[in-house]
Amino acid sequence: MTDESADPGGPTVGATTAASLPAAVDRAAFQAELDRLRVLALTGPHGPLTLLDAFEGRRQLIAY
Repeated sequence: MTDESADPGGPTVGATTAASLPAAVDRAAFQAELDRLRVLALTGPHGPLTLLDAFEGRRQLIAY
């Protein structure tokens, strides 16, 4: 029986590669991207509307 954990060159079962992970950023960069995404405009049948209007005043959305 061999100890495969001692082999630094072999792949580990269930391991993820760095290429599959998102880049790590600081809080300011994260907040800037979040703010950029929040300006996404919603358009209804009668023009622009808010997220609250889109869900008819409901403050929670539950998806099954």
